[in-house]
Formats: sequence, structure tokens, C-alpha cells
Amino acid sequence: MPEGSTFGSAADFAALSKALKEAGEGKGKDSLRGHLLAELRAIAKPILDDERRAILAVESNAQGTTSAARAAKRVGKAESAFGHSDRQIERALGKSGLRQSIARSLRIVVKDSGYSQQVGVRITTDGSRLPRGETYLPRGLDSIKGWKHPVYGTDTWVTQYGNPPGWFRSTAAAHRPLAARRINNTVQKYAAELAARLRKAA
Repeated sequence: MPEGSTFGSAADFAALSKALKEAGEGKGKDSLRGHLLAELRAIAKPILDDERRAILAVESNAQGTTSAARAAKRVGKAESAFGHSDRQIERALGKSGLRQSIARSLRIVVKDSGYSQQVGVRITTDGSRLPRGETYLPRGLDSIKGWKHPVYGTDTWVTQYGNPPGWFRSTAAAHRPLAARRINNTVQKYAAELAARLRKAA
């Protein structure tokens, strides 16, 4: 699967989360930490929506022997959802198919403790939501190198490409500057709120 894209400062977020927990504001939806996590997820939601639009718009092209490539394209062919409305996207998510499965597997992960590379707001794929044996496909469609697989019912192997490649990384990169600023501003806002509450309680 594609590497999860992280937005914002992991160190500041982890430090604030620890301070919130130590101040008794670390549990429940109505705690400061609960509100913080909800706001961070809300910031990430438009990115998740765009990632889903991007994968639904990808076409799959195969290269190999002529007959095998045509067979592989028939297996992977589906209508593009590029430019569809949110309602159409929701309907597409309920259908079967490679791109629809990948779209359903995308999720927001907000992690405020653990290894530094795991901390932050992430968009990633959940392998448990993909068909067995297909957890590598999101990465393959995202890569300019594609991925190799046998044509169903034959011993012939072809290389499959996402068209265009980079649906995951390119979409994340377009959002990163604004999302990082919004996340960092939100973290600073809650840090100031916590500091104010601690001063008032002192």
C-alpha cells in the first residue's frame, strides 16, 4: 500500500497531547484532547475525499504480449469516476472493483504517541479492507513502475500501470502546505487554551 502521508509537526502534537493527558484533559470527546483530535480529523477529511476521487479516476493499463495485455485490460477495466459528485462517489464506494476497494480502504489516522514517524495526522490504506492478496495494489497503481502479475487463467505475466500514476502521493503533496499550516495552527490554539486553563487553576 502507499506510504501514509503525514501532515503537520509530529513533535509539537505529541508534546501537546502528553501535556493534555497530564492535565486531565486526555479522555473523552468533551476533553480538550477530544476536541483537538476531532478538529484534526476534520482538517484531514477533504484530503481523504480527494484521495478517493483520485483513485476512482485512475485507469489501469497493461503491457506485455499483445493478447495478454488486452486480456489484462479487460479484467481491470471500469468506468472513471473523475469529476463525479460526492453522492456519486459514495455510490461508487458501495460497488465492487479494484479502485472502489482501494477507495473504501482509505482512512484517516490520528496518532499522538509512539514512534516519531507514526505520530501525526495521516491518510493511509487499511489492508484489512482490501481483498486478500491485493494489499499491494494501491502502491502499484501509485508507482510509475507499476506492478507485475499473471493474466488470469494463463502463465503469461504482464506489467500493470495506473493511468495516471501518483494518485496518492500527488494528491497528498497538493494538500500538504495548507494542511500543515492548519494543523500546526490548531495545535498552537489548543496549547494556548491549555496554558490559560492551567493559569486559571493555579
